[in-house]
Amino acid sequence: MIDSVPFNRQQALDQFPWLQTLSHVNQDPHYHGEGDVLSHTWMVVDELRRLPAWQALAPAEQSLLLKAALFHDIGKDMHKDRRRRPHPCS
Repeated sequence: MIDSVPFNRQQALDQFPWLQTLSHVNQDPHYHGEGDVLSHTWMVVDELRRLPAWQALAPAEQSLLLKAALFHDIGKDMHKDRRRRPHPCS
């Protein structure tokens, strides 16, 4: 369960099965060489866990930030077709 630390990817996938769908959502390789959104999400979680400030937090706060990292790109699966169009600012 995500509420427990240390973090376990399989437990995250078991608790939030929708995460697996992110492995089918590709990202622009110019910005995200890792490829798909799930790989990017795991990288974000790994970087978060390396931060001394995160390591110093209470377990409940660590859990909250882990969930934020897991959810930060959740909308990309719903908007993957729309994302193929150029961004208006580019």
